[in-house]
Amino acid sequence: MKLIDITRSFFQSKGYPGDPEPKQEWLTRLEEGNEFSLSCVSGCVHTATHADAPSHCILDGKTIDQVELWRYYGFCDVITARGALTPKWVDTAVQEGVERILIRGGGNAYLTKEAALAIIARGVVLVGTDAQSVGAQQDELGPHQALLSQQIAILEGLDLSQAQDGRYLLCAFPIKLDGAEGAPVRAVLVSGDRKKTCV
Repeated sequence: MKLIDITRSFFQSKGYPGDPEPKQEWLTRLEEGNEFSLSCVSGCVHTATHADAPSHCILDGKTIDQVELWRYYGFCDVITARGALTPKWVDTAVQEGVERILIRGGGNAYLTKEAALAIIARGVVLVGTDAQSVGAQQDELGPHQALLSQQIAILEGLDLSQAQDGRYLLCAFPIKLDGAEGAPVRAVLVSGDRKKTCV
């Protein structure tokens, strides 16, 4: 069994344009003679690897603490893609019966709204990407609304550089931030002997 960390560093990741940069402020430090080191963290919940909740763009949608955890755990397919992804791409790349897909595009693959609708029709319950957003800048809202209105979980800002295409066990639970529209995630892929994994 092998664990592949597909999480980006929170403090070393560049924030989405316009978002506040993540910061860590030390309150006390052992090096200064204190009994404990304590720090305070600030930043946008959509920094680095994170999950989007429906309330991110759906009025009265579920907040991140209300999204069912089973969506973030289970078998997934890592799929390499580039550019604007269409329903035709979904038909050829997403196998029947696959519930979770992670798009490995080097930050340069984006869903169109039409592709998002095709993914919904396939019965997918989670879509992840190594880009900062599942949608292109010219139409970010369309894919988000399509997926989140149907309770499809979204992971963004993944680091899939060490993951080859194929099937893995995904574990990517978001932090329980009550009432928030998203949350940071520690995402991990498990490969190897599936008999030794808990499902």
